Amino acid sequence: MASKQDEKENGQQLEIPEELKLRKDRLEKIKQAKAVVEARAAERYKIEKEAYDQQIEKREQQAGKTGKKPRGKKPEPPSEVPKESDQYNFTIPNQGS
Repeated sequence: MASKQDEKENGQQLEIPEELKLRKDRLEKIKQAKAVVEARAAERYKIEKEAYDQQIEKREQQAGKTGKKPRGKKPEPPSEVPKESDQYNFTIPNQGS
């Protein structure tokens, strides 16, 4: 069975230059998508960093007024890297954020 499949595949003509062009185009699109996702992550980081800094400042002010350590968990600092759930729409590139 395997030899029959091999013979059938040997008869097919591969368009190597065309295949290479498709792969290069695909890699270029992936690079563009990665850049867009990273830019969105950087923008989100700026916004989340401002909110984080305000929360920390508020906690410090409260600690200064009361002389006690604030209750609750200390807020987590935002991450600069894109989240795993961040996506890019190849079909409609300008859609979503």
